[in-house]
Amino acid sequence: MLAELISQPYLPEGLFEEASFAQEKNRLQAAIENRKNQRAAFAQQRLNELVYAGSALATPRSGSVEEVLLLSNQDMVDFYYQTRKNSVVIVGLCGNHVEDLSMEQAEALVSWNREPKQILPLPAWSHRNEVKQVREVLPGEQSQLLLAFSSEVAYSDSLNLPLSVFNGLFGAFAHSRLFRTVREEEGLAYATGSRLDRSTGVITAYAGLEAEQAELAKEKMMEELQNLQQGDFSEEELDMTRQTLCEQLRGMNQEAEGRLDFRINQFLMKHGDAETLMAQIQAIGKEDVVNAAQRVRLHTTYLLADGEGM
Repeated sequence: MLAELISQPYLPEGLFEEASFAQEKNRLQAAIENRKNQRAAFAQQRLNELVYAGSALATPRSGSVEEVLLLSNQDMVDFYYQTRKNSVVIVGLCGNHVEDLSMEQAEALVSWNREPKQILPLPAWSHRNEVKQVREVLPGEQSQLLLAFSSEVAYSDSLNLPLSVFNGLFGAFAHSRLFRTVREEEGLAYATGSRLDRSTGVITAYAGLEAEQAELAKEKMMEELQNLQQGDFSEEELDMTRQTLCEQLRGMNQEAEGRLDFRINQFLMKHGDAETLMAQIQAIGKEDVVNAAQRVRLHTTYLLADGEGM
């Protein structure tokens, strides 16, 4: 049924049903206009626009209000046919009796005329010669400080997994340095942490805080980065981080949706299965993490302030 919906949508007179099309445009416009009320997500999008300027990665997933208003029914139909023709289709199946489905039956689900374009891996994002610093004011309950770090470590790079371990030590988990120092010990932020985009090698450290604490919080974040780059972390911290990453992989593969997501990424990124990845993570030592950490440089800082601050 899903394949039929994709290949044979309801197009009376060659267009989408007008009332449904207008309703979806209104819903999308409202969601875009509401983005500023979701301060953390809005700040992340603004950071993406700064870091990835000139790239498709800078484009908000939902586009802009102006783009939505200009979108016609015919534009949407044209886009549908283009996407159906040029997209790579990956069929993921999980559940009872999946093994009874033949390859021919699976291919029949996507039997329309296709000319898929090649999937090219994203390049690792390059360092900047000078750090870009941006501060914007938007009235609200909490300021958002974000620091983007480039590493020039691509997905296929041998340092990609050690970079994941570094990110775990830095800010990804409750035992990480940012949570322990910036939030718990110094009390500079309500929430803090870091996330890694393994496809571009960009790490984003974030903190929800009062604007007047932004400069000191940034100093502490940079201090913890430098500590890790110098190998100032214990074997206990390293082991806890490796174990937590492995637990994430196990958890992902315990549910159907997680297993399918993992297998699709495995297909696209050409990495091993979960057991292989966990073995590779467990083999990562302190020197590997330090080598990855030393590739990390500050790229862009962004403060969405609710008043005076950085």
